[in-house]
Amino acid sequence: MGFLGISLKNRFEPSSRSYCALHMSVSLFFYAYSPLFMPSPSLSFSNDNIFDIVIGLRLSLLDKRSKLHSDREISTHKKTNFHSKESYKGDLYLNKIVPPRRHWVRPGFDRRLELTSSKARTRFSLKTTYEKIKIAANFPDWYKEFTFFCDYIRYKVENIQIEKFSPPQIIAIPKKKKNHGVGRIDCRPLAKYDLEDRIIIGITARYFVSVLDIEFQPN
Repeated sequence: MGFLGISLKNRFEPSSRSYCALHMSVSLFFYAYSPLFMPSPSLSFSNDNIFDIVIGLRLSLLDKRSKLHSDREISTHKKTNFHSKESYKGDLYLNKIVPPRRHWVRPGFDRRLELTSSKARTRFSLKTTYEKIKIAANFPDWYKEFTFFCDYIRYKVENIQIEKFSPPQIIAIPKKKKNHGVGRIDCRPLAKYDLEDRIIIGITARYFVSVLDIEFQPN
């Protein structure tokens, strides 16, 4: 459902209490509280803010691929194949709205000494490439796709009561602690939302943290 190629009109209704609570919280934020202490939701959902969240999601995807690549060295199980057709659609689309690695702006020698981790260097390259491209005379395909995606996110935010969130995919993640009983595996549920919903949640959460953190600081 959602942005990635399925009708925007035919939405599934909320299917769980947690989903209902989350959707209600975000709706209340946009329609009740935002006029009180936020200039406009569209101002917070700027292209720059959205790309900052996209960078974080891209870094997480690279971490996951790196782990799967390591696992692939010792196993041929289909779960270790990150090229599988069962890959999450949001992860596949994420590759279309970031610059290809061969077009990244690389940090210079002195800058590389300051960036002590591969994550920091990747974040620098993605952010610097984005800042360079957004003022260029001609836009590459990935940037055109990204700006189109941003327009859709802002449209969804402005029409959140109609668009709603798509129900998340619930994934069972085995816990690391020992299992209780023969044949029993203890798991924790993980909710995976559509890409646009993850970005809306991420920017909203950052906003609440920036506004409310000072209120929860110890006196």
